[in-house]
Order: sequence, then structure tokens, then C-alpha cells
Amino acid sequence: GSVTPASMLNIENFTATVTTNASTIDLANATGLTAVSLTGATAAATLSNIATSVAVTLRDSAVAHTVTYSGVTGAADAATVDVMNMSQGTGVATTIAGIETLTINATSSDSALGTLTAAATTTLNVTGDKELTVVDNLGSTILTVDGSTSTGGMDLDFGGTNITVT
Repeated sequence: GSVTPASMLNIENFTATVTTNASTIDLANATGLTAVSLTGATAAATLSNIATSVAVTLRDSAVAHTVTYSGVTGAADAATVDVMNMSQGTGVATTIAGIETLTINATSSDSALGTLTAAATTTLNVTGDKELTVVDNLGSTILTVDGSTSTGGMDLDFGGTNITVT
């Protein structure tokens, strides 16, 4: 099912685990939120209406995840998503909507994302001390990949042409 709290005030850290049925957690009415974590999901999970200033963590899961941000209408929106122990396979999507500069920070343990669906993303930054693997080809809109600060490494396949990689 889906849930949209009528009001969520002064809760800084929010953690959810989605099981049994695909669910959407709409945080449009949350104020004071600084961090959101989807942990151990066994059913597809969507976080929606997240401010780009909120830290997002996806961890310990092999199912599809979607993150949609609020207020991303320009051409220079940036966000960071931390991943820990993700084990998605081919065709399982992690979707990040509306973000032109996306940073994926792999920490705690290596992570595998099946398909990184990020249609607005033109720049992908990979950071962290653990390896990030994207199993399927990156989308053709991603033209720049910067992994220069990643100490864990990255394993990526490219879908576009004329890509700059550092």
C-alpha cells in the first residue's frame, strides 16, 4: 500500500522497511526531515516528495526502488543517494527522478544496482569506500561519470556515446 502522513513535524531521521506489497511513502508533508532510509525492503519501494537536501539511503535489498524529489524543475538539480549492501540483479531498477547531477555513495559494503534509471541525469558521480556495480548499461543521457573520489571502485557499462569518465 501507500502512505502519505497528514503531518510529520520535527522528525529528523525516518527509516522504513517495505515488505509483502509494493508501496509508496510520500513525504510531502514532512518538515524538519534530514535523512530517509529504506532498509531491508523485500517489495518494491518508492520514496516520493523528498527535498534534495535530505540524505537518502538504500540498503540491504534486492528489489526495485524509486526516489522522486520535490522541487526539481530546473536543469541543475543535484542529489546524493547512499547505497549499502544492495544486491539487485539484471532488470531490477533503481529509479532516481528529476536529478541532473546524481551522486551514488557506496559505503559499508559493496552494492549492485540492476538498472540505474535516471532519465534526467547527465552527470553521475560515484563516491565511497565500497564498490558500486551497475549490472545493466547506464542510460544514454549520462554523459559524464566521475569516480575519482571513490576508493571502493566501480563497475559500469555504458549505454551512450561520447562519455567522459574520470
